Parts: sequence; structure tokens; C-alpha cells
Amino acid sequence: MTARNPSQEWMKSAQLAARIVRPGPQVSPAKAQEVVDVLRSSAALAADLVPELAHLPVPQGTLSRVSVLDRRGWTLAAARSMDELLELSHSTPIDGKPDPTDVTSGVEVMATLTFLSQRILGQFDPFGPAIGPETTTPATGNLVLVAPNVLATQRSMAVDLDDFALWVAIHEQTHALQFAHAPWLVDYMKDNARALINGFSSETSLIQWVRAVANVLRGGQSVFEAVLDDQQHQTLESVLAMMALLEGYADTVMDAVTDDQIASVRSLRRRFDARRSDLTRRQEIIGRLLGANLKSDQYRLGAGFVRDVISAAGHDTMNRVWTGPQYLPSRVELHNPADWIQRIENLD
Repeated sequence: MTARNPSQEWMKSAQLAARIVRPGPQVSPAKAQEVVDVLRSSAALAADLVPELAHLPVPQGTLSRVSVLDRRGWTLAAARSMDELLELSHSTPIDGKPDPTDVTSGVEVMATLTFLSQRILGQFDPFGPAIGPETTTPATGNLVLVAPNVLATQRSMAVDLDDFALWVAIHEQTHALQFAHAPWLVDYMKDNARALINGFSSETSLIQWVRAVANVLRGGQSVFEAVLDDQQHQTLESVLAMMALLEGYADTVMDAVTDDQIASVRSLRRRFDARRSDLTRRQEIIGRLLGANLKSDQYRLGAGFVRDVISAAGHDTMNRVWTGPQYLPSRVELHNPADWIQRIENLD
């Protein structure tokens, strides 16, 4: 009997998701090309603006490879990135431990990618293979902008397309800058993902997931918080603290944008924050199923931490966080920035 290849199973689910995902707003070829051109130029401009806004120069090379994709293209690119993050191509069975494709079944992969493909505006991907144009100097990863989602959101928010595209690109190029200064983040994320998955018992994980999903549908906590043991919770706490830092830092960089750089920046912030808060009941349930509700909390907690550190100790101190994993704030330190400042002063 031929052994199942987890990577092939994963990508098969992604291909099914790509087939059924809705394409997005129906526009003329000329309008579609306009959106693509605006997003490409915005990504290039953002690459120039972000180092200044973050007080963090590009260490070397090109900040990122840039690709503008449709929803189908994003679905496949995201699956390839997760394939690399979870190292499915190199995975081997471990007695008593689930295959990553058992933890998240083919149906769940398809449903998750289908749902997210209609929401993601942009994403910086440090894991997946190169999908953008080759650069003459090294790039840290792929910056992906999802054209139909940017257009649909821009229309629903009734904001200027050029301004909105640049605003989205600034957020994602900030992530590119973070990984350029902290290449160790890639292995850190892979190690933690592996620890979370290997923490499940193959005999009990399925029933845990079923019970956790039922609890979410009754209004309970997210699936991820319900099925993890104590060690996995500690790992998840570290991951969530890191994600809070990445997202909150990017949010503060966006807040540093001036009217001279984006004329409608204040209106964009106000309307985008309102959009984040305006969830339907269905979106709220799906968000808890996927852990997406955690991301909104990450923006708020992380941004508050970054603002407080910069206010108390300046940008240079804040940017020491990219030096190594020992400089990452813990979940407790995110709520107490002064403790983090005091701790890192003793690391050098």
C-alpha cells in the first residue's frame, strides 16, 4: 500500500477550494488592469515609505517580491505557504501523533481557504516559494495583494482606491521589513507550529475537535483554546504574543502615515476600524472556529504595547525586539511594557 503524501493531500484540498471560491466583483478587463497597476505601484511606494515610518532601514536587498493575485491564486499560494510552514513535504509518521492533515482534514482545509480567500486584502508570506518577479537583489519573501478583495472592500468603504491600496500595502510591507530584520522568525514560527501539532494525541484529537466545534456553535470559546493541553497552551501563548507584536507594530506604522503621504488617511483609519468591528453573527462564529477573532485582539494589544514602548523609551529600544527570540515580549509583558523594557536592558 502506497503511503499517503501529506503535501499532496493538502494541495488537493486547496485546489478544490480554488475551484469553488467566488471570483469577486465583476469588472471590465480595463478596470481589472487598473486595480492591478494601482496595487503594484502602491507596493513599490510602500517599500520606500515603511523604513522611514518605522525608523528601521532595510538591512539589505529588496524588501519583498510583489504579486497581485485573484482569489484562486491566493488560495493556492496560501496553501503552498502552509505546506512549507508545517513541512508536510518532509513529514514522517510519529507513533501516537497525528499527521497535520489529520489535525486539519481536507474538508477543513478547503472550507478555511474558501472563507479566507474572500477576506484577505494582502499578506506577507516568508515561507512559500517565490511567486513574484525575480529581483536583482535578495528579497525576504512574497508580498501578495488580492485584487478583487481590495476592490470590493474599497467600494464598500467608499474610499479612494489609490489611497486605500497604499494603506494596505504599507501594512504588508511593514511585515516584510520585520522579517528582513528578524530572519530567525521563520524558524521560530515553524518550531512552534510543529510543537502545537505534535502535542495532539492521535486517539483523542478528533473527538476533542468535534466537541470544541459544537461549543463554538453554542457561543463558547475558539476551537484552538478548547482543544489544547497545558503545554500547547503555553506554546500558543508565545505564538499569540509574537503575532500581537507583528500586527500591532504594523498598525502603529500605519498610524504614522501623514496627510501628505495619504490624503484621506484619517478617514481610512476610521472606516477600517469600523469595518473590523462590524461582524455579522455568521462571521463571528466562523471567526471563532478559525481563531480569527484572536487577530482583532492582537491588533489592539500589540499596538498598545508598541505605542507605550516608543513613548517611554523611543524607536531604537522598540526595534531591539527584532534582535532575537529572547527579545520577544511575553503575553504578560504585552500588558506591562515597562517590564519588557527593563528586561531587555539586561540582555546586552
